[in-house]
Amino acid sequence: MDKRKVYMINKETVSLSSEYDEFGNEFTRVIEGERMFFVAMTPNEIIDRTLKYYGSCREGAILGARTILGEKHSVPVAIDTKEGLVFFPCGSFRRKDSVWLANAHISRLERLGKETIVYTNYGHCLIVPMNISQIDIKMGQASRLQMTLTHRSTKKMLFLYERESDFILRKGNGEFSFTEKDEEK
Repeated sequence: MDKRKVYMINKETVSLSSEYDEFGNEFTRVIEGERMFFVAMTPNEIIDRTLKYYGSCREGAILGARTILGEKHSVPVAIDTKEGLVFFPCGSFRRKDSVWLANAHISRLERLGKETIVYTNYGHCLIVPMNISQIDIKMGQASRLQMTLTHRSTKKMLFLYERESDFILRKGNGEFSFTEKDEEK
């Protein structure tokens, strides 16, 4: 079986899931658009590499997500919110056998006992070892993370500073606030 050596997540990446060869070496099954292929990296290595490309790291992305969402386990990771690249792990991101799903590419969910069939925008269906309510919660967290980060990155603030004044006028979130300027010595 041919494997790509390296891979970076892009706006067509649907899922990353762990696979193992006959020697027990972990690699990743990538679903990208309508294609499926293998990469000689673990899902976490792919996520780390992509986050570094965008100037971040997995630890920072997880800490940021936990700060926004509250102390949660297995939080989603925002890779590039402008492109809608928010992925969530199905289970712990620390364990092997991981599955990461792109929130933007999930079209619907269907219960299959204790597992869930995830239907994607590209026509794939994946059986994920999580119940439907857990995946629904993960999707909600990923959506909330993306909305919060998008809002914060596009929010406009206005600052008015007058040299001769003792106050600085700030406008943010539609409200004005005045701050007393420190006395210059």
